[in-house]
Amino acid sequence: MISDNKNIRLLKKKKRLQKVNPLHFMTFLKCFSLIECFWLINQPTPRHGLEYIWLLPAVYFMALLKWGEIFSFRKGLGLNIYLFISIIRYLIQPLLITISNGELNNRMPNAEASSYEIAIIIYILECIIAFKTIHYYYGIEFQKYQLQQNKQRRSSKINFAAWTLVIIYIAILAIRMNVWLSGLNILGIKYGEEKSLVLDASFFNVIKCFIFVFLLIKAKITHSKYYFILAIFAGIFNFTSYFGSNRSFIFETALSTISILIAAYPQYKGRIISFTAPFAIVIILVMYITKQFNVENVNDYTITNDSNTLNQYSNIIEEYVNGLWTVARTYQASFNLSIQDSIFAALKDIMDGLSSLRDLPFLKTEIYPLADSLLSSSDIFKKSLHTPLGYAQMMSFSGGMFIIFGSYLGWPFMIFANILIIRFLVRMEIRSLNSNNFYYKYMYTWMACLLALTHCYCLQTIIYCWSKFILFYWLILFINKKSYKSNYIQSRKTQL
Repeated sequence: MISDNKNIRLLKKKKRLQKVNPLHFMTFLKCFSLIECFWLINQPTPRHGLEYIWLLPAVYFMALLKWGEIFSFRKGLGLNIYLFISIIRYLIQPLLITISNGELNNRMPNAEASSYEIAIIIYILECIIAFKTIHYYYGIEFQKYQLQQNKQRRSSKINFAAWTLVIIYIAILAIRMNVWLSGLNILGIKYGEEKSLVLDASFFNVIKCFIFVFLLIKAKITHSKYYFILAIFAGIFNFTSYFGSNRSFIFETALSTISILIAAYPQYKGRIISFTAPFAIVIILVMYITKQFNVENVNDYTITNDSNTLNQYSNIIEEYVNGLWTVARTYQASFNLSIQDSIFAALKDIMDGLSSLRDLPFLKTEIYPLADSLLSSSDIFKKSLHTPLGYAQMMSFSGGMFIIFGSYLGWPFMIFANILIIRFLVRMEIRSLNSNNFYYKYMYTWMACLLALTHCYCLQTIIYCWSKFILFYWLILFINKKSYKSNYIQSRKTQL
């Protein structure tokens, strides 16, 4: 009896702490942003055009006052990642830029003062849009999902039609094994050749993920340790095998895989993390260092002596989170573009984003060659830098709208694009948290992670990541759903 009462008290205490902790964290953020704001006002301007850099923590402080409740919402990977990045963008980044005196490395030619001023305005709009959209649509998306669930139940069973598509994917991989196998990388086991593999890579990514989720569901249904162990190893293989150097795909796959394992077996959370996280950390660090610093091996990476460590990492953060330099230079790249340049850039962005379809017969010979000579938004951005050191350069999601739509139409389209992408993030987050079907849960979690990194990418990258994996994964679930619904309607008619 005493033991039971003690457990009840501990549970109540835990619930109280869970409710108080977000409020304490918000209070800390408010105090930090307010102090930083006044500190920045009294510091020298780090770069021409950043005289109002103090507005970033000030606007963040006001957003916390108005919509800070979003920090206490039930969150999964997506919103947690997005809000963490927002703290880096609005609080950590201005601090580092000021402390490092705004120094830039040789890969980052400075932007015009007017471009930095526009970048600050874009930042303010992004902050207000993100907080307001999350706050407004969170409840709406939750209600919509509940209504959808009441109308239809998604079966975890994969029917014959869906399995047929899976077999087609496997058959194509088997036939073309001599093409894609040499390009496959497996962490610590196999290093692949640099090859342009698109459709094969997409099919392989879908199959390994599908096998992982299938084994996980089997383990849950049968309560078999054998299937559970197989699911663990299939999960690790899911994010440690890859093609090329797409860091985004590896990051989202690793987080989604570990998240789904924990969702299936919350009682083993500590063991799952301790066993899988080291593999995830190693591969993410390897992918980051080799691509960011253009080295073939992690051992080749050394910090150069042209600047101190603080300056270097300040620059890296500014590049990776669509920082002020990235937004300013992307906006600046839109100067003096003709309408034709913008239209061609939009077409090229879509074609490059959907490049996973490039290997399809008709598209490969008739459609994609037409776009090969065009410049994408990313190409225009890199070209505007006038530097040969263009590897791993990031382009701003919001700034890219000005390259596609021009100096005037870029503003409304930038605002609309931000509202749309954040609402879609909220939708994926709600579904990833509440879906009991692990096939769908994985897809929603993966998409939530991708959209959470919106302000680390450009639109072209988001479309590319979606089309390279989720598109083909979703096709299996779509066929499964349609076939299941058709069979259900036929059975109802038979009963009547």
